Amino acid sequence: MFSVRSWSRSLAIIIPFLLCSSALGVDYDEEQPPDVTGRVARISYITDDVQVRRAGATDWEKAALNLPLVEGDEIVTSMFARLEIEFDSRTFVRIEEKSVVRITTLKDEGIALSVPSGTISIRITDFEKDKAFFEVDIPSSTMAIQHSGLYRIDSGPKDSTEVRVRADDAGEARVYSDTSGFTLRNGRSATIYLTGPNAGEWATYDASIYSDGFDAFIKDRDDLVIRRLHDAFYDKYYDRDIFGAEDLGDYGEWVYNRQYGYVWRPFASSLAGYYDWSPYRYGHWRWLSPYGWTWVNDEPWGWATYHYGRWVWDNNSWYWTPYGYYRYRRSWWQPALVVISIFNNNVCWYPLGYHHHYHDYYRGRDRDGGRYNGGGNRNPGPTATPTPATGQTDAQVREERRLRMHTPPLSTVPPGGVVTVSAEEFGKGRGGIRRPTLEVAKTVLSTNPDDGRTPPIMLPPYETVSSKISKEIRADSPPIIATEGPVRVGAADRKSGQPLDEQLKQTRIFGNRTPVVSTPTSTSVETTPVSTETRETRRTGAVERPQTKQRQETTTTVDSPPIIATPRTEEKRSEPTQRKEETKSESPRRSESPKYEPPSRSESPKSETKSETKSETKSSPSPQRADPPAQKSEPKTESKPSSPDSGGKKKDGR
Repeated sequence: MFSVRSWSRSLAIIIPFLLCSSALGVDYDEEQPPDVTGRVARISYITDDVQVRRAGATDWEKAALNLPLVEGDEIVTSMFARLEIEFDSRTFVRIEEKSVVRITTLKDEGIALSVPSGTISIRITDFEKDKAFFEVDIPSSTMAIQHSGLYRIDSGPKDSTEVRVRADDAGEARVYSDTSGFTLRNGRSATIYLTGPNAGEWATYDASIYSDGFDAFIKDRDDLVIRRLHDAFYDKYYDRDIFGAEDLGDYGEWVYNRQYGYVWRPFASSLAGYYDWSPYRYGHWRWLSPYGWTWVNDEPWGWATYHYGRWVWDNNSWYWTPYGYYRYRRSWWQPALVVISIFNNNVCWYPLGYHHHYHDYYRGRDRDGGRYNGGGNRNPGPTATPTPATGQTDAQVREERRLRMHTPPLSTVPPGGVVTVSAEEFGKGRGGIRRPTLEVAKTVLSTNPDDGRTPPIMLPPYETVSSKISKEIRADSPPIIATEGPVRVGAADRKSGQPLDEQLKQTRIFGNRTPVVSTPTSTSVETTPVSTETRETRRTGAVERPQTKQRQETTTTVDSPPIIATPRTEEKRSEPTQRKEETKSESPRRSESPKYEPPSRSESPKSETKSETKSETKSSPSPQRADPPAQKSEPKTESKPSSPDSGGKKKDGR
């Protein structure tokens, strides 16, 4: 039994924890930020020349590591180039050289890619097609993923007459062409013919017979990602919405901080290549519609640390915490978590403080710039609860929090944490970022960003900068493969944000007919014998075949008993005992019809009397009342043809 002393001891432990949690880092903003419709992916690996064209744009820009990608972006890889896109910690797409990939749908409900030419691979885990979809449109075909696994698609060059698809590692997908569809199962490859007399058809074979250098690259990346995810701290220090955090283990360590809880700090070796490093100093600004100006970092590990959480200065070191003091019920992707000021025609910025709200400098709104990154986490992430100072009461903790909110960042951010670039150079390239003078840095840090300004400034619009973007960002010329003209992709026209799988399955596989659903067999021990006449016929076909008019009439004729047999049936049912005896005495030749003996040839029909005619009518069947064939009616009671009179008496009940 639980004693009063045990309850008291438990409350003594729980109450301080609850007070600490409510006062130090778990205050949630209940409302959700507006415009929460777009997901963001990132370039997690890149080699050689890769270019990106944003939705609605005509110019191409050079891709970079940790560059954000959104719906509508088109990616092209040149010869010898390879690319990896991370959509979340469970979904990776690898792109081979000389390939074109377009992100046609990137939403919480699912992902759809278009691959008019080239080769890609998809690694997807923990996939549930009832919650989200993943589909790929290729020349005249569409592949809809059904299970977690590894997939490869070879669309080939623009003039290719066939495409190849493959499923491995327990993968399964449905593949549709212009005319048909089929299921591609684990360990199988398929070739879909695009032209010629076999257009729309396919041939399947063992997937293991084909392998090349791209497969080796996929394996190397898989091994690295698996190791990083194994060593990551998802659901412990951060939630799964903060994808990309698995990179941190190779470049830093997690330590406990009394003020902020568990935080991450980079190794000294990870910063050795950066002179006088500080957060948000090494990188550049890019325009990312619809999010506005977005920070693209140079550090290979910087995706999570620059788009989630906060950088904090403590003990003469920079640390990253996955959460700020105020946060929403889920983690939201942000273009940049910084405070921006304009000073002497210079744009200055520094890391957003732990106790300060996020500002959307592009839209001029406060506390509403976040957008869903697609991880799907609906619950608050793990909270690394700090330890309050010894002897602090709840009131003292709240007062300390209030003072921090209204204290200028000069006390929490060192002057070396401020960086600047001239307003004329902002957004045009990588160069020009420097340290301001100590006097300017202190002036910038002396203003509290939360003191009645919403937001403090507005950054310059992209239209005023676009014509002056440097060649570090803007490509000199579009890739050759992107100028080859459009290629028709997909087995049907795709509507934005909607999957094609169910529609194509109904039209390509079932031909708009209802599929046959097999009825499960009863497992009951007690069974009732069913006669052969009432037993259900075994069903055939994949769909319900519509019945023709002739078939319906035939069914009606067979099921309905002949009208002429009705009186005979009723007479027999009135004498069940006699019927039973006759059944026992039936001859093996019961299926034969009773013989009819015509009149003798010597007798003339004209000499027949009226009485003879009546007698003959009583003893022999009338042609107008001839019995139907034996196989369609009960056998007659005249089982003995040699004694028609006695049989007739029995029949008439005499």
